[in-house]
Amino acid sequence: MRVKKIFLFFVLVFMGLTWGVAKEFNKINFFTAEIPEFYVRQDLQFNLWQDSKERAIGFSTMTGFDMNELSASIGASFNNSNCNFTTKVIYWPTFFERFNFGLGITYHLLEFSNIFYENDFIADINFKMKLASWLSFYFNCGYFYKLSILSNFGECLGNNSLNVNSGLLIYPNDRWTLAFEFTSSDYFNYPLFFTAMFNTWAEFVVIPERFSTGVGVNTRFYDFFVNSQDLSHLSLNIFMRYKI
Repeated sequence: MRVKKIFLFFVLVFMGLTWGVAKEFNKINFFTAEIPEFYVRQDLQFNLWQDSKERAIGFSTMTGFDMNELSASIGASFNNSNCNFTTKVIYWPTFFERFNFGLGITYHLLEFSNIFYENDFIADINFKMKLASWLSFYFNCGYFYKLSILSNFGECLGNNSLNVNSGLLIYPNDRWTLAFEFTSSDYFNYPLFFTAMFNTWAEFVVIPERFSTGVGVNTRFYDFFVNSQDLSHLSLNIFMRYKI
């Protein structure tokens, strides 16, 4: 109940700020009417420090589109006989051509070796600001509900939690993007609060407006603020992105 009240508070703040700014200024872009920019991303994940979920080599495929104020994606991953499915939608109007602020919805399904299933539902506030021509910051925080189903028992376990993600995006030039992220979840992983994830990745545009490739290092610490700060998972990701 407390988590729901916190989320409701953020929603009311969002609505109040949107109404107040819209009343005083006329520099808000609610929607960009253009042909969506679709992309397909393929990842190859090497799990160097393995946990029960991710071992050896994993594969994932994601596709989506970006229309500035509206973006959506859908993806699936396969690792160690486990399957993940995720879909996400974000709507965040552009204010003063400098920052985006809005709402996002995420659904994630995990099938763990046919032993149990996890359904994750997230509704959060999303914020992204252009600090300079070469630097951006993003942050999102919201309500997170996990519904777990045990296959052999048919029992359902529900948990209320929070989801918090943040990161810095650096653009040295038109071809490079560097990122440093501190999050409690990633696209295919939604553990209960608070697991700490530290992600660093770089992406290079090989063919402008068409093809890019990148590499990332991801670390995960379960129960980071409650139990210990021992490393729980470490992976190396190599990915390719093709824009349609």
